[in-house]
Amino acid sequence: MAYRLVQALKHAATRAEAPERSGWLKKTAAYLGSAGRGLAVEIGASAVSRHIGGL
Repeated sequence: MAYRLVQALKHAATRAEAPERSGWLKKTAAYLGSAGRGLAVEIGASAVSRHIGGL
């Protein structure tokens, strides 16, 4: 899931017309690809745990 999000952000950065938008997308992709990846995994795991726990 995190990998797909990073790839989508990178793709959007290459298509962005405004340089500041492209830069923001690239920085966000880099963050999520490194330190943010762990956070994304924790958020996903928490969401799944809540869903399963609510059954």
